[in-house]
Amino acid sequence: MFVPLFAVSVIVAFGLAFGVSVIFKRMTATVLSRNLAENVSQATTQILQIAILLVGVSNGARIHLLKDYLTHLLQYETGECADEAGIVEPGDV
Repeated sequence: MFVPLFAVSVIVAFGLAFGVSVIFKRMTATVLSRNLAENVSQATTQILQIAILLVGVSNGARIHLLKDYLTHLLQYETGECADEAGIVEPGDV
């Protein structure tokens, strides 16, 4: 169950990050071409495109949230109490 959830979250994160990267490509290229030489601005634009993709995918695929979801799901299925598992609920603090 973890692998399909993780795969879907990575695919969605990649799609959104790619969309944002495409949307902002022209804007970043314009701004950088005003301030830098042509070859440097092109290289910097490509590096920014890759950085947007990497940050988008790494922030979009939240492994910790998936782990928490699956932990709570397994506890619900097995009938374990949250106190026995060492999980502190927001109202318990």
